[in-house]
Amino acid sequence: MICSFPRQVDSQIFDGLYRRGEVELELVPQGNLAARIQAAGAGLGAIFTPTGYGTPLAEGKGNP
Repeated sequence: MICSFPRQVDSQIFDGLYRRGEVELELVPQGNLAARIQAAGAGLGAIFTPTGYGTPLAEGKGNP
C-alpha cells in the first residue's frame, strides 16, 4: 500500500494485516503522493521530489 495516512481511528483491519506481514506500507507525504499520481497519469515512469534532499537523513542514498 502506498499512502500518506494508512488508517482511521476506529479501523483495526490495516493494523492487523501490517503486523502479520500481509501488507507492505510505503508512507509518502501528501504532496508527493499527488505528484506521483499526476505523473503516472501523464505516463511518466518516475519523478524527482526533493523531500529530504541534502539532509542527514538522505546521506548515502545517492545524493551527489
